Amino acid sequence: HSEENAVINCDSPRSVEKVAFVTHLPCVGCAKRLINLGNVKKVFYGEDYRVKDSIELLRSVGIEVAQLKE
Repeated sequence: HSEENAVINCDSPRSVEKVAFVTHLPCVGCAKRLINLGNVKKVFYGEDYRVKDSIELLRSVGIEVAQLKE
């Protein structure tokens, strides 16, 4: 749940657009944290998470979600 640590340590104002790069697809809880951070535009992830419900949640609020492939 590295997203939680990133959100806690992010000192950018809500008005600044943000892009998140994470190792795994965020869980629903971390997706909610990213949404609440404000102005997150994209989330890029490497590996799938066992539950993929966060994809629809993030997209429903206008956040683009994409998996990075090698």
